[in-house]
Amino acid sequence: MTNDNAYNDAYDYETFIRRAFKNVTSEGKNGEHGIQMTNLIDIEEGKDLSKLASSNIKQLEKVKGFIAKAISKFLKMSLDKKEKFEFLSMKSDLEKAKSSKDLIAIVARGLVITDRF
Repeated sequence: MTNDNAYNDAYDYETFIRRAFKNVTSEGKNGEHGIQMTNLIDIEEGKDLSKLASSNIKQLEKVKGFIAKAISKFLKMSLDKKEKFEFLSMKSDLEKAKSSKDLIAIVARGLVITDRF
């Protein structure tokens, strides 16, 4: 299966991460570059990226870690009850995520919740 929207999905991921960290670049420390998601999608599609990421599972865990870090950052902000509930739900769904498709769905929810940020 080819993800024809990989660029858009990577952009959404990057936007979500940057919102959490107030758009401050950390030279990649927070995973704010869309290439993290693009690499995961490419690996899942079987493209040879052996020099960039050693395996699908490692890259999946890496991206999940960056999303988890962003969710934790949001949870420290002033949130209303609905937002807090949504972030906690996202955190739970993130633990169960098994592919870029799952992560993309979580990020999409996160973008809706964080629109005010």
